[in-house]
Amino acid sequence: MLKQLLLFVFLLQISNAADCPICPRGGIWSEWTSNGVCATTCGACSNLNYTRTCLSDGLKNCPCVGSTTITQPCGTQACNYPRTNGPGAPCCIGTPKIVNNWYHCASTSQTTPTAPCCPTGGVWSDWSSWVQNGNLTEYTRTRNCLSGGFSCACVGESEETKFECPCTPMRTIYAGSTACAHLTSKLIHNVREPYMDKALCRTYYAMEATDFRNDFAFYSAKYNATMSTAAWLDKAGRCTIGNFPGSYTNTNGAYWRLGFKCNTTSGAWYNTWPAYDIDMKEVALFAQLYTPK
Repeated sequence: MLKQLLLFVFLLQISNAADCPICPRGGIWSEWTSNGVCATTCGACSNLNYTRTCLSDGLKNCPCVGSTTITQPCGTQACNYPRTNGPGAPCCIGTPKIVNNWYHCASTSQTTPTAPCCPTGGVWSDWSSWVQNGNLTEYTRTRNCLSGGFSCACVGESEETKFECPCTPMRTIYAGSTACAHLTSKLIHNVREPYMDKALCRTYYAMEATDFRNDFAFYSAKYNATMSTAAWLDKAGRCTIGNFPGSYTNTNGAYWRLGFKCNTTSGAWYNTWPAYDIDMKEVALFAQLYTPK
């Protein structure tokens, strides 16, 4: 007589966090689970539907690949023979095999679900945009733990507060930079650093309004205005060139103020001048350009 075997558990445990990259191939899945109850207790004569959830859906560039549902035989321990309810064989599918000294029904077509993966610290959503809390100097952003309900606890805070503007201070492009050399032959003017008003979350750059020492201004027939050229770099170091209108004089020490607003999602600076085809996004470094006299 065949011995009755304990239910074969095929749901694999979360793999070691050290073996799990931030975005493994195929995305990050939860464990397979089922809310159903097997209709039979032995012989692998029934099936259950199992589901899993993509934990990395809320992450950028980490899609899940694979099915969210799977059907597997349940009640896989071999039945006693003869069966108490009839002369049926010990297994509805496959043949009895010994596993840990107990008989189980096995099938070569049965698929074992892939073990899920839990990165160190769990799986968090992206941070929300910074939100001003009615106070000019207090900003808050939040994020959600995507894996907390799937045996993959998150480590860290779900809310962050700053008591100043959340954008990283803008800097001047240093004079020796060649990031824009392929776009212009003009030189970088880096005498002043941009000024950041942390309370209002604005940054201002002092544009030279004089040609006393070097040539900053030129006349643009396209816009029928006196303009000056500037360059800006994004966080990746990509350079963009633009021409800005302004009032210019030969008096030494004159300048005008160019303002930037904070992008509370990216933490970088931006400004637009549609009338002059200027659309500055994700600005990290900025500098006015000039032609030596």
